Amino acid sequence: MEKSLTSGDLKVKVLSALKVVCEARLFDRSLMASPVVFSIYEMGLSGSRQFNVVAELRYNYRNGLADYKHWFINCDDAEIVTVDTLKRFLVSLRHFSEHNIRKIFITSRYPFNRGAVRYAFEKRIGLARVSPAAANKKPDTGSDLILGIGPLELKKALCNNEFGIRRKSFYGFTSRGKIEHFGSLENYFRREMFNIIP
Repeated sequence: MEKSLTSGDLKVKVLSALKVVCEARLFDRSLMASPVVFSIYEMGLSGSRQFNVVAELRYNYRNGLADYKHWFINCDDAEIVTVDTLKRFLVSLRHFSEHNIRKIFITSRYPFNRGAVRYAFEKRIGLARVSPAAANKKPDTGSDLILGIGPLELKKALCNNEFGIRRKSFYGFTSRGKIEHFGSLENYFRREMFNIIP
């Protein structure tokens, strides 16, 4: 029997994927010498955490100066994600410049409701859902390349109460509304990074 992911396991998966992606970018010199600073915040507002992973990326800008972006990621997996949940997430980020941040909400056991998906598209919040099964399965990359993920399959996987027997263990769209077709957390962050670093 497969063990289900806990919220702690989900956070570890997110941090691991971020580190893999950011370290890979070092080789093409697009990031500064010490590019990534990981901080985990345990933010409390009305008893709930608003965001719990922050990744800071420093990189070489066109004029030779350093620029930075932050990903604010909520990967707490305590309940169904509603519009109100996402609104609280945005309130927690109101003191940060919209230009310098990307917002992502990741869940596992619990789905997003349909209103939350629409709201996320409007407010440029990336949404993602990782299969609750902790076992790592190799994706069928051949069928990924042929079929990809369509908007209908993506919405079902994000919104169904049960994750269901899906073709992939990961579904999501970035903060710029791009679907991650290949179904992995690492590819999701790579796609998100392409929207951050010129």
